[in-house]
Amino acid sequence: MRLEIYINDKLIKPFGEDEETTYKLGWSGTLEQLKIRRGEDDKILELVFFKLNSERPDDYPNDFRTFSVGDVVCIEDRAYKCLAEGWQKIDSFNAKVIQTN
Repeated sequence: MRLEIYINDKLIKPFGEDEETTYKLGWSGTLEQLKIRRGEDDKILELVFFKLNSERPDDYPNDFRTFSVGDVVCIEDRAYKCLAEGWQKIDSFNAKVIQTN
């Protein structure tokens, strides 16, 4: 399964529906690369959160912070925003993505 990790530019700061949020693509790969088995999205999300805060993939950008509130995980065509407690499914993830160096 394909995964994409987007790092929010507004760390911890809550943002409203009308506020534009930009993201950096933090990582793109597969569940297998993170050594995560296929399963229900909620289990995958928790494992992705753990992995990106403890044992990041080798190709994860060194200058990126750890995964946090407001960041987004895309599993195939489904997107989820990390909340202070749990996850929020995003029906249409089309936030502005900024390029990384």
